[in-house]
Amino acid sequence: MDSRIEFVLEKTLVEIGITKNQLSVEGKIRSNTVTEIANGSAKQIKIETLHKIIDTLNFFGQTNGLRVFTESDVIKYLPIEHKRQS
Repeated sequence: MDSRIEFVLEKTLVEIGITKNQLSVEGKIRSNTVTEIANGSAKQIKIETLHKIIDTLNFFGQTNGLRVFTESDVIKYLPIEHKRQS
């Protein structure tokens, strides 16, 4: 079974009401890294970077009285179903 990864960070930033630059500055994450993840062109994400992003999303979320954010607010795993041949 193949799978696909969907980047959803851009939607999450809109939900929180912050910019990529705000996430980058507050989270101390390279702006190019945030942009690549937000627009779906990132080839890889370091676990440390994912932690920083989630922590920063939750900082802004808590400040704005929003929900708790998790890894699924940055990336989503989408399995691709294959038909079995008989």
